[in-house]
Amino acid sequence: MSYENDYGTEYYESHLGADDYIHNESFIENNRVLAQSLFKGLQPARVLDVGCACGHLVSAFRDLGVEAYGTDPSSYALENVRAEHRDYFCRGALPDLVLPDSFPKKYDLVTCIEVMEHIREECNQATIAALTRLGDTILFSSTPDDFEEPTHINVHPISFWCIAFAKAGFYPDMTADLSAGAPQFVLFRKRACCPDLEELLQIMNVLYQVKKTGIALATERLELFRAATARADLLERELNDIRSRRSYRICMKISRIKNALLGKKN
Repeated sequence: MSYENDYGTEYYESHLGADDYIHNESFIENNRVLAQSLFKGLQPARVLDVGCACGHLVSAFRDLGVEAYGTDPSSYALENVRAEHRDYFCRGALPDLVLPDSFPKKYDLVTCIEVMEHIREECNQATIAALTRLGDTILFSSTPDDFEEPTHINVHPISFWCIAFAKAGFYPDMTADLSAGAPQFVLFRKRACCPDLEELLQIMNVLYQVKKTGIALATERLELFRAATARADLLERELNDIRSRRSYRICMKISRIKNALLGKKN
């Protein structure tokens, strides 16, 4: 088995750093945004999400009218996909992925997002071969620096994966808009000729650092905004509390009487 975890209830409840991953609105919304961005930029008619977990991305594509499918090794995750889309999912694990006869054999877009770090390193080339057999365009993402998660047994920089995909004849598309995804998102396309891979890797490493820094700054500003909003809400509650007190109402009534008397004198 290429995975060293069964990715059941315990994993989804304790390893992902989020409450209720299955129904987490933030994850669901992020996948909606990603699906909309990919649909706008790539216009895929048929998509396969390999390592789909509970199917947020597949359902997001389905909501857009895309013929989307998903596969995952976790029975627990697949039990929690949206009921109306259940027929478009199957259980399967890389690199020995076998799709059911009801699934298409080729796809306009194959997505493999945060999966490879969970697969044993000796299975890398077989896994990439399995992905590239399914389509000529692969959206790939694998954390390059999260070594703390116990199930991350195969963590490498982006350049490592670019070289691995290049061996299969797939190279990064530098024109693709991947702004809706993580900094490590790469769109690989099958090409007959080889670009200057070394120069390409240098550019990609710079872009990754720029994206990562930009996200960090945006996150910092978002936290400052949230803190300011929370402070404003607190002050508003305190003001409303003061206004609700009898002593405040009496003071306001005295103030109105005083202003009325001063007005008459003038």
